[in-house]
Amino acid sequence: MSKAIWKLALVINGYQVAKIPKGSQLLTVQMQGGEMCIWFVVKDLGKYSGSEALHISVVGTGHEVEEIPGEYLGTIQAIGGEFIGHVFTKRTEA
Repeated sequence: MSKAIWKLALVINGYQVAKIPKGSQLLTVQMQGGEMCIWFVVKDLGKYSGSEALHISVVGTGHEVEEIPGEYLGTIQAIGGEFIGHVFTKRTEA
């Protein structure tokens, strides 16, 4: 079973949905070249098992939320450190 680490570049937005291979293991979220990127392990490159929707919420420090919007993945700093965002994810069927 061969594995690989993939990267997905996203916009810094309050909420967005991305498709990733089903069963991928999320590793981290960080800024790279001004973009928010998520890295994840694709577990079996030889056997495609479909996609799942990854719901990504970015909550700024001090911003109010009704509830925590998923599983915490990490914290990013953008705009030269002027914006600190905390990234949460939830998975659903694509």
